Amino acid sequence: MTDFDPTAYGASGIAEEYDDLYEGEWETGPAVERIAELAGRGRVLELGIGTGRLALPLLERGLEVHGVDASAEMVARLRDKPGGDRIPVVIGNFADADAGEGFTLVVLAVNTIFALPDQETQVACFANAARHLAPGGGFVVEAWIPDVGAFRHNRLVRPRVMGSDRISIETVELDPVDQMMRTTQAVLANGSVRLYPADHRYAWPAELDLMARLAGLHREARWADWGGAPFTGESRAHVTVYRRGAGTDRHGRPEVSRRQPGAGRSRRGPAGRTRAPSRHPHTPALQATAGLPTGSPHRVGTRAGARCARRSRGSSCSSARASHRLERRGPERRHPGLQLLVVVEIPEPLRRGDALALPVVGVVTVEAHHCQVRGGGGHDRGTDVLKPCGSSTQT
Repeated sequence: MTDFDPTAYGASGIAEEYDDLYEGEWETGPAVERIAELAGRGRVLELGIGTGRLALPLLERGLEVHGVDASAEMVARLRDKPGGDRIPVVIGNFADADAGEGFTLVVLAVNTIFALPDQETQVACFANAARHLAPGGGFVVEAWIPDVGAFRHNRLVRPRVMGSDRISIETVELDPVDQMMRTTQAVLANGSVRLYPADHRYAWPAELDLMARLAGLHREARWADWGGAPFTGESRAHVTVYRRGAGTDRHGRPEVSRRQPGAGRSRRGPAGRTRAPSRHPHTPALQATAGLPTGSPHRVGTRAGARCARRSRGSSCSSARASHRLERRGPERRHPGLQLLVVVEIPEPLRRGDALALPVVGVVTVEAHHCQVRGGGGHDRGTDVLKPCGSSTQT
C-alpha cells in the first residue's frame, strides 16, 4: 500500500462533505470554551485549521485567530463561511510552516498530530509550535489513545456514519512496527461510492510528552476531554496542555541576559594565547547542582598540552602544569591532535580533603601541583572527582 501524503488530504474530495461527515462527532462547544479560557485576551494559532470548526466560534468571541493548513481545498471551505475571510491562514505543512510568533496559544485538535507521516515530522511539529509561542504560551494537543487491541490480524472494519441517506464505513490496516494506521473511508450516498484515504502515524501520550520536552515545553495539564474530566487508564482520548517557560526563547532555550559593556572579553594569556572569558555562562548552574557557593570561583581553562594559567587572585590550582588526555575504558587509545577543552570552577579555598563531583562526558585526567582530577574507577566510576594534592583517589 502506498503512503498517503497528508498535504493532499483535501484533494481527495472530502473537503466538500467534511462538515456533514463529522457533524456532532467532536466536542466543539467545550473545546471552544476551554481554548478561550486558556487564551484569555491573547492571540490563537490553530494548526490544521481545516474548515474553521473551532476558529470561527473563537473569532466570534473576539479572539484574534490565525491558522495553518496543508489543504487549500479545506481552507476554501473556510473562506466560504461568514467571517472566514477575516482569518489569516498559511497554506503549508504545519510541521514547518511559519505563521509569525508571539502567540498566546497554539492549538492542534482532533488527532491532527497523527496526520503527519512519521515521528521525525511530529517532533518537528512540536518544535514549530514552540517557535510560534510567546514566553509562557501554551500548546494544546487533542488526540485519541491508540487501541491496538481492537484489531484482528492487524485489520479492522468499523461503521462511522449510519444514516438514512448516507453510510460511512472505515477500513483500517495496522502497522505496529511504524505505528501506522492506513485507513480508507468509504462513503455510500446518492447511489455513489466515494473513497477517502486518511493515514495516521499514532503515538501514545508519553511519546507526545517527550516530543514536547525536546521542544523545550513542559506538560501542564492533561484531561480525558475538553470539559476537564480526569485522565485515567480507561480514557480513550486526551487533551493535553504544554507550556513554554517564561524565561525561554522561541526555540525553548533559556534566555541569556546581556553582559555589561566590556564583560566577557577575551584576554591574553601566557605565550600570547587567548584565554576565554573569566566566567563561563553555565557556572552558576553547575555550582548550584553541586551544592557549592556561587561567589567568585576560580576558573582554569586549558586544552591538550597547554599550561594551567595562573590567576592574579588566590587560587587552589596556582603555578600548575596541567596535562590532559582523553581516555576510554578498556585498551588505551590516544587521539593525536585532538583538542580537549576542560573548564573547572574551583571555589576558593577548597579545604583539604573536600571533594567536588562534576558531571562529565568522557573520562578526563588533569594533573597539577595543587589539584588532581581522576575518574572512572571504584565508587567514583563515571564521575570526575576534584581533590587537593595530598589526598588520593583510586582509579
